[in-house]
Amino acid sequence: MQNRLSEIGALEGLLEAADHGEGGGLVLRGEPGVGLTSLLEYAVGAAGTAGMRVTRVTCDEWEHQLGFAGVHQLCAPLLDNLRHLPVPQQQALSLAFGRVAGPPPEPFLVGLAALTLLSAASNVRPVLCAVDDAQWLDPASAAVLAFVARRLLTERVALLFAVQVSASGAGPLTGVRDVLVSGLAADDARKLLESAVPGTLDAHVADRLVAETGGNPLALLELPGELTPDQLGGAEQLPEPIPVGDRLVQRFLKQVRSLPADTQVLLLLSAADPEVDAGVFWSAAARLGLSADAAAPAERERLVTVNHRIAFRHPLIRSAIYAAAPKTERLRVHQALTDAIDSRLHPERHAWHRAVVAQTPDEDVAAGLARSGELARARGDNAAAATLLERASRLSPGPGDRFDRSVSAVEASLAAGTPGRAAAELAQVRAQKLDRIQQAQVLRLRGAISFALGQGADAAAMMLDAALALEDAEPRLARQVYLEALEASIYHGRFGNSGGSVGVAARAREAPRAIKPTAAELLLDGLSLLLTEGHAAAVPVLRRAIAGLRREDDVRWLPLGALAAIEIWDDEGLHGLANRHVQLAREAGQLSHLTTALHQLGGLDDVLSGRLHAAAAWFDEARDLAAAGGDPFASHADAGVLIVAAWQGRPETRDLAVAARRDAVARGLGRYVTFAQYATAVLEMGLGNYEAALAAALEVCEDRALYLATQVLPEVIEAAVRLGETELAAGAVSRLEERTVPSGTDWALGTLARSQALLAEGAEAESLYLSALERLRRSRSVPSLARTHLLYGEWLRRERRRRDARAQLRMAHGLFESIGAGAFDERARIELLATGERVAPRAIEQPIEELTAQEARIARLVSEGSTNPQIAQQLYISPRTVEYHLHKIFRKLDVTTRTQLAALVRESD
Repeated sequence: MQNRLSEIGALEGLLEAADHGEGGGLVLRGEPGVGLTSLLEYAVGAAGTAGMRVTRVTCDEWEHQLGFAGVHQLCAPLLDNLRHLPVPQQQALSLAFGRVAGPPPEPFLVGLAALTLLSAASNVRPVLCAVDDAQWLDPASAAVLAFVARRLLTERVALLFAVQVSASGAGPLTGVRDVLVSGLAADDARKLLESAVPGTLDAHVADRLVAETGGNPLALLELPGELTPDQLGGAEQLPEPIPVGDRLVQRFLKQVRSLPADTQVLLLLSAADPEVDAGVFWSAAARLGLSADAAAPAERERLVTVNHRIAFRHPLIRSAIYAAAPKTERLRVHQALTDAIDSRLHPERHAWHRAVVAQTPDEDVAAGLARSGELARARGDNAAAATLLERASRLSPGPGDRFDRSVSAVEASLAAGTPGRAAAELAQVRAQKLDRIQQAQVLRLRGAISFALGQGADAAAMMLDAALALEDAEPRLARQVYLEALEASIYHGRFGNSGGSVGVAARAREAPRAIKPTAAELLLDGLSLLLTEGHAAAVPVLRRAIAGLRREDDVRWLPLGALAAIEIWDDEGLHGLANRHVQLAREAGQLSHLTTALHQLGGLDDVLSGRLHAAAAWFDEARDLAAAGGDPFASHADAGVLIVAAWQGRPETRDLAVAARRDAVARGLGRYVTFAQYATAVLEMGLGNYEAALAAALEVCEDRALYLATQVLPEVIEAAVRLGETELAAGAVSRLEERTVPSGTDWALGTLARSQALLAEGAEAESLYLSALERLRRSRSVPSLARTHLLYGEWLRRERRRRDARAQLRMAHGLFESIGAGAFDERARIELLATGERVAPRAIEQPIEELTAQEARIARLVSEGSTNPQIAQQLYISPRTVEYHLHKIFRKLDVTTRTQLAALVRESD
């Protein structure tokens, strides 16, 4: 290992950091044969010498199809501590490992359970987890282990992966620090080659072999066995081309072909499923007339080691054996495995081997595969489910079953976050002869795939056509597809080709109604009424929908319900939906839903109530989680960061808005283009740039985006009044009245009264301001209340009632300062100065604002009474990491107890 100084330095640094409680992950990437396993062995040896606990995982191509197989290998030695985990984590692992039956676990909840197990093990001594051939990690395990590796900041745990990929390949475990292990330097490669050649090695021959192998250690060690002494010594010409790369595989095959026939069959049996249970393996071997003695010749040739099962010295050996075997021989060993595996104990393995043997459609085989696919779904492993269901569809003799299983495979691929694969599978479905209903189902999936791929200009249109075709035969499904189409049209906005959300709503209004509508169906009815007939018709239906959604355990339509709540000025409904969404997503460990939920709670609830610092913390968490899972809903969190910056009046807001618009255009998300303009209007209004605010607000109005076009009307009115555009302001007041009076909430009517006051004079204006203040004090909208105090104070100053003006402006100044709305606060301060008031210097930031976003989240959860394990569960970190952050929080805030911390947090709200 003296030739791998930089790689050894990285490994020793990883182990040393873990020993000091600064754990992490490291991925060694390289082509087969560059010495990844040797480096892994070095790390394992160094860890053992240092007294670390070592757990090892050796991945296999077969287990790539088995969900959570890698995580199971990793966690199996630690399961004695399973009972000490929080119940949701226990359930997640038990479901993932097939120990119990139940709904599919969320991979990231499985990841949190694995993190907790490793953290507990490291309490005794540091832990090294070494994962070899990680390119064969099943997708679910790869996601979980990458999640764990990124969260070992304060753990005495090191995760080390060896991944065989090409130098340019990304491979699994994206986001974990990696080291590219390339071929040896020329001098080092020559020394290694010399050590492998027993006789004379010509210098020119050595140079050519080093150059053409790229310094690959395995090739350098294996190739001398392919060449004669004369060739190595330079007396005979080297073969052309040099047998490297794929030809290295043939090197292994030559060794195998020299073995006895029984040995070759035994190796093929192991290659067909090297991870099968040892008892099953030898039972299958017996069915082929083979005994354990047949392994001895291969072991003497150092191709394998035998310890209960056969383990190949190098994965290329296994690949070469299987690839080169005649088809009839491959089928024979798979049949032996099928006969040896008990389908009750190992249903997926049995179904897969049986499917390999099947050469023609067979309903019994296909049904077994389909059941296995559903089992994979139940574990939350949609990637494996897609593979099994796709194979089941190919073996289905009946066109109906073939279609249903193909559709299920497409849906599983979409759920697995692989829309590209879903599109390829759907192309196979579309090639089948389909009836009208099946064509509609395909069209719906095409729309869903387009939406997921960010190519959604036609997504809503396709879903809309699908819903129309489904109305007669599948009316309830049709209504669900209408709602999906409406959702797509709302998010794609100006970039959609469906006639916009109004066009979708008009078509949905013509669909048959349900006698006992679900909350989702009420949401469809309410939004359709809103977009076609207005608020007066829609508000009662949407209120019922929101109430129903707040009682449901399904999070699917909560985000759209939250948008509807803001549209109808239902601040309490929004608050209930947002909290329900976060609660359900956290309990289920559903990462994609959680990122959206945090946006709802942060952006659509905390910003409304003026908890800007708390909102920023939610957005940071949402962005972290979105990045951890490659989540497409990262746009939600980006939009949240933008609106918080706008309310705070931060100078970089304009740049953030430009970036948000650019990203939204690239993704085809018209809604977020409009949101960027809405945030710009808020920013410019706070800064007193009324012309810029009005221009941005009018663009929002033109787009008619759900809730944004309504919420921006007060900005239009105020900016237009300041610019003398009274006719424009009056028109906006009329539109605002149409959208607030049917709601009747204090938030709605208070905002209307404030806006009407801007156009009124004398006693009428004052009465409207006082009415607005009275109502908004009863609402959850602190920013709206603060702005009303500001506008009333400005009006009183113009009326030369300075003393009264000062009282209102002081209230505005205090509220804006408390919520951190810097630009609006500056407006209030300037107005106070104009009244002759001496304004105290800006207060020093509250200590809570000195915390990082992660620290602020932990502090807030402590204030709500959460324990360290509960906080760890919510934030997807370990209890040790929570404790680490709490020490820092206590130092920063100069507190010593959780009670003091909670009081400080409550004081800052």
